[in-house]
Formats: sequence, C-alpha cells, structure tokens
Amino acid sequence: MYIRDKRIEKRFFIDNVIIREYGPKIGPYGIAVYCALCMHANIDSQKCWPGMRLIAEEIGASIGKVHEAVHVLEELKLIDIKERYHENGGQTSNMYTLLTPPSLREHPPIQNEHPPIQGERNNPKLTILKEQDPPTAEQVPVSFQEWRNLIKENKNKTAIVMRMYHQLYADGEEVEYGRVGACAKRVGGWGRLAQLLWETSTRPPIGDVFSYLQAIHKANGPQRRRLVPKDLTPGRGYEPV
Repeated sequence: MYIRDKRIEKRFFIDNVIIREYGPKIGPYGIAVYCALCMHANIDSQKCWPGMRLIAEEIGASIGKVHEAVHVLEELKLIDIKERYHENGGQTSNMYTLLTPPSLREHPPIQNEHPPIQGERNNPKLTILKEQDPPTAEQVPVSFQEWRNLIKENKNKTAIVMRMYHQLYADGEEVEYGRVGACAKRVGGWGRLAQLLWETSTRPPIGDVFSYLQAIHKANGPQRRRLVPKDLTPGRGYEPV
C-alpha cells in the first residue's frame, strides 16, 4: 500500500466540515462542484472563474445541476459569486471566491480532529506511515518482477499501474484514472500493460504514453501477450506468465 503524496502540486484541499456538516445540505452534486472550484482556485486568493460547461464536463453532470449546486453553495455562504463582463458588455464566466465555512468562523478547528484508525494500534499487520516519515527505498519497486508481484497482490490494480507510470515516466503527461483500465483491456491485461510500461521506460515516447503502448501492442501482434520479462533489464529475456 502506498500513502498518497502530500506535496501540494496537482492537489487541492477542502475543509472537513464541507463533508461532515454541509454534505447532507448540498448533496453529491454540491460536493462535486465545490471540489471542482477548489481545484481551480488560486492557492492565495481562493478565487477562480471556470465556466459552467467546464465544471459540468469535469464532474460528469448536466449544466443545470451545476447551476443548482452553485446557488446552494452561495446561499450557505460557502462561496461568493461575482459576475464578469467583457469590454463589449457581453457576460463571461462568473468569478467564485471560496469562503471560510460559517461553522468554522464560530468554532475554530482543533489541531487534530481525525480519530485513530480502527485497529491501528492492535493490528500488527497494519502499517501506517507517520507524517514525518519519508518514504523508504523498500516502498518503491526497482524491478519489473517487483512491480508485477505488486499488481498481482493488490485489488486496486489501476492505482498500482498509475504509480508505476509516474515512477518510470516522471515527466509524462497526466492520464485519467479510467483510461489506464481501458488500456489494460486493449493490450491483453494488467501484466501486459506493466510489461509495455517497463520495456519502453528506457526510451520514453513524447506525448501520450498509453496510446503509444497500444500502438506497440497492436504492431507486435498477439503472439507476445503471454510473455513477460524475466531479466531485470527491459527488453531482455522472457518467460511465460
């Protein structure tokens, strides 16, 4: 298991009370819209101006649902909305400012409001990384066989392959979570996808890595689908799965 990276790049945060206190009031669409606004907001000013259509596409909802959610968030004083206009007078996307939830204004949050995880202290098999503990070398696989075993042992294979992708292709483009699973199906399974990621990592392609992997698989044909590298060096030695 890999604890998610706490670096702020490509991350956003929401206050816990948005889920715990306001969740029943704003509903799933309100939570989704609020998260989208948090993702777009400037870290300092907490302002953003994404269009309704963009938000709708990002959360997989209709524009009407986004409109409704935005007005509910405004009524609860979770966001402030200002209309914006072009120089010719035409209206453009609104500017949203994320506000401190009213309940936090009255009751400042305590330092640690997270209860201990069930069984954390009594279960010897449960390993929890402390915030101050840096990741160790053992937590990052260094060979294809280690990656392959990790994928086999975990139910969430998409997360492991995503981890492998980011580890091997540090400068690679961001890829959608669902796209990884679709690619695995097209190339013959998770083992085959991991194999392709490993083999091409020495000479990474420019652009969309997963489209490139699918093209390689299609060009090579089905005869190598049940072969995986047995040597730690990409491209050398194969054995049946």
